[in-house]
Amino acid sequence: MTDAERPPSPEEWPPEALIDAGRQLRAMGRGAEALAAFDIACRKAPNEVAAWSGAALANYDLARYHLSAAAFERAVELAPNDANLWRNLGHVRLLAAWPVPAAQALERAVSLDPANLGAWDDLGTALTGVWGRAKDAIAAYDRAIALDPARADLASRRLIALAFDADLPAADLFAAHRAFGAKVEALAGPVDAKFANDRDPERKLRVGYLSSNLYAHIASAEIRTALRLHDRAAFAVHVYATMPERDAITDELRGYADFWTDAGALDDRALAAKIRADGIDILVHTMGHWQQNRLAVFARRAAPVQVEYLCQSPSAGIAACDAFIADRWISGDGALASLSGDRIVDLPGGYYTTSFLPDAPIKPPPRARGGAPIVFGSFNRVAKISPATLRRWARVLAEVPQARLMVKIPERFDRAEEARMRDTWAAFGLDVSRVEIRGHADGGAYWDQFADVDALLDCVPFNGGRTTGSAAWMGVPTISEAGPPVFGRLTLCIMTRLGLGDLVGADEDGYVAAAVKLAHDPARLDEIRRTLRDRFRASTLFESAAHIREVEAAYRRLWRDYCAG
Repeated sequence: MTDAERPPSPEEWPPEALIDAGRQLRAMGRGAEALAAFDIACRKAPNEVAAWSGAALANYDLARYHLSAAAFERAVELAPNDANLWRNLGHVRLLAAWPVPAAQALERAVSLDPANLGAWDDLGTALTGVWGRAKDAIAAYDRAIALDPARADLASRRLIALAFDADLPAADLFAAHRAFGAKVEALAGPVDAKFANDRDPERKLRVGYLSSNLYAHIASAEIRTALRLHDRAAFAVHVYATMPERDAITDELRGYADFWTDAGALDDRALAAKIRADGIDILVHTMGHWQQNRLAVFARRAAPVQVEYLCQSPSAGIAACDAFIADRWISGDGALASLSGDRIVDLPGGYYTTSFLPDAPIKPPPRARGGAPIVFGSFNRVAKISPATLRRWARVLAEVPQARLMVKIPERFDRAEEARMRDTWAAFGLDVSRVEIRGHADGGAYWDQFADVDALLDCVPFNGGRTTGSAAWMGVPTISEAGPPVFGRLTLCIMTRLGLGDLVGADEDGYVAAAVKLAHDPARLDEIRRTLRDRFRASTLFESAAHIREVEAAYRRLWRDYCAG
């Protein structure tokens, strides 16, 4: 082939041809090739918005969110009045766990286009992850809902933001969940409550798990335990996976299911119809109001018996949810039923268990290295650090003058945001000179940082849940207090099952007293650090098979009640 006959290489193409090729390659799912085309276009035409936005979208397709954000940043420099570009920038910053700059971009988007529903929705999510802005998050969701009142997912995410509003009484939060349920059921319209399922109370049951947590997600460990250990002689396990993510955990979970449906592309009506067609007897929802929860499927009465399990939301709020699986610690001796209106089924051993934890070594705590003073810690989301939490932390540090506090939060933040948090926290009486603030850490780095604290100081009223369990696995106890049912009693559930219920006070004074007492008892701290993982292994938190038998007994009891009805 002569040089004249050789087709030009992409480096020789004009920018508009590269952009067009990139778009076509993206549509074909050939992300890496699309990105290569857009990258060349960006080099050849550095002031072309379409080249940078194309590169941003190609990086997004490849889950390279930081690079996507950088490309969108260049695009908005070139087109500062394009609301959609600002919205896209905010969205990828959010995916990269940068809530503050995400919120800034999204606030610009809605100022340019107040009818941009996606921007209002993402803004609500971003502000939920920024300290002290829960009320602003709620207002953003209100604007989004006003633009599309039929979007149940928007109303559901608003409930998450409400849970972080420290000024909202628990009774009002539960009332908001019930109002959500009434709205969603009204939108769903009349449902067919008749089922052809055989009403034999003792036959093998078809149990369907509806979940978006079926990948390397913090909540996947409990689902893995349930699916792996079900008694297949008594239960056929169906899974309805609603998430777009797929990874090695997804592949493992697929192997535990008798039947697996990738349900993300089905709308609520179609998914409910699919579940009915599969003859599911008991439909189990595992997300509460968190991501991609598909609660509207419950509202359409997809199965004769519908159950909430492994949920940290206070309530589904939906009348078509027949039972909420809990335990005596998180249900608060009947308080949960009275607040939520749900039927509560308390499991004797506890509402959740896990056996999928990292084989990470437990290292000596700070106090054991050269006799340093105690270091308290917090590993919860920044939105959980309420004014009530800051007041408790301030009292603890005041009563233990040599103590320090390390606040490790999962979100990323910059120096300006850290300065804002410190200034505001100081106004609540916290001695911020003794506080270290750390941001996002991935993988093993997250687990390693438990070696830098002696004990956690919990958040109120929204406790740590899986964070408390993770800390316990790493030899770190958590100081807390018993608050509202479910979200305010998660640590009570975990620490009591570990034989450390005395670290959970009944009120603020009890919280502070427990922290001070532990700080002044180095021998006990050493003993806890040395034995806590063994306690975990010996507790009902780790007795996975026994736990699943309790869950199955609850399912069977609910099925018998349905058959007798």
